[in-house]
Amino acid sequence: MFKNNHLGMCWNSILQCGLYLTLLVLTACGGGDEAAFTEAVEVNAQNITAIELNSVRDTVEPDMVEFYSVSGIVGGDPMNTIDVSDRVSWSSSDTAVATVNQSGIANARSAGTTRIQVRWADLSDSKTLTVSDAALNAIVVEQVPTSVPVCSYGHQLRATGQYSDGDRVITSDVTWTSADLDLAVVDLDGVVATYTDGSVVISASREDPASGNPVTGTNTLVIDDNLAAIAIAPLDTTLTVNSNQQYVATASYTGGAQPEDVTLTSQWSSADAAVLTVSNEVGGEGLATAEDVGSTTVSAACNGVTSNAATVTVEAAVTLTGVEINGGAVELNADLNDSPIELTARLVYSDNSFVDVTDDDDVDWRVGVTKSGTAATVSNVTATKGEVSFSAIGVTEIIVRYDGDLGGPFEDTIDIDVE
Repeated sequence: MFKNNHLGMCWNSILQCGLYLTLLVLTACGGGDEAAFTEAVEVNAQNITAIELNSVRDTVEPDMVEFYSVSGIVGGDPMNTIDVSDRVSWSSSDTAVATVNQSGIANARSAGTTRIQVRWADLSDSKTLTVSDAALNAIVVEQVPTSVPVCSYGHQLRATGQYSDGDRVITSDVTWTSADLDLAVVDLDGVVATYTDGSVVISASREDPASGNPVTGTNTLVIDDNLAAIAIAPLDTTLTVNSNQQYVATASYTGGAQPEDVTLTSQWSSADAAVLTVSNEVGGEGLATAEDVGSTTVSAACNGVTSNAATVTVEAAVTLTGVEINGGAVELNADLNDSPIELTARLVYSDNSFVDVTDDDDVDWRVGVTKSGTAATVSNVTATKGEVSFSAIGVTEIIVRYDGDLGGPFEDTIDIDVE
């Protein structure tokens, strides 16, 4: 009699049963396994109808790397996709030409053509990858438009390699340089930041894979002197010590040019760095840090134009100073017939503000010293925290303790005098 533990799963899902019966047939014919069944169930559960292999380049040089990703098409809608790169299995049809690891990173090894293939359950896709050692004869640096506003960021340059087997875009594969870094800087992807008006030569260089000699292309970038004004925001801000504020600078231009975000290309300053500092570090431009109590102004400048001044007031940070019972009372008189009575606990802050935490998970209520008579009890159960019960006269110390994400530990006490 044929037995298999997986058949029990069929009671939970008719669809999974159908998939599994299909798998049994495949297995009987020499194909399929438990892993394939698991993949099939997962594909169906996410309603993935197809997978699509994605990359930027179809042709690379030996020793170059190409990054691939895989999109799962949901419900047959090409506009509805999810990344499934980590779910597929990867392979190369010719590992002498290029290999690919299970993260989708292909390494070009030698001239030739291979297909990068991905598979998930019964879904698959592939793309041809050509590894070419053709000679690089020239590099053409293109820019549209031919001139850009001063103090701008984001102008994209394009590098085209003219190879003996044809042209292809190599923008991200060249080394970009600017002849004058005071005028413009070009990042690794050919994106330009401009700082001063004028003309600057931009170069793109790469080694010829055939000869090993460097090949360089150049173009002249014209930076227009059309900056009219810079405005920064926010204007009036109140911060606490050690807090941060991101400022944004926007430039307006003459001649009908559109406004530009110049946060990254402006030079930021604070009138009093002891009160507030503003970063000019790459990746942190315009980020202010409150250093000490006081007032100052922030401004941004580029190409001889200075922005409006934004006022900043820095106040002492509000800190948690303690916890108190019943507003800080030290004693509460109660009649024997008043049982039970409810106590409250609140957090106290340095700015004299309060937050009720009577029932908070970070608050613990307990009995302290029995000073006379019969001790009272206090609840530490969530629904009745701070509820004091008693059945005889006496004086009992009740303690509350707070120790949580906001600070602590803090404690307070109150004497319950039952008469």
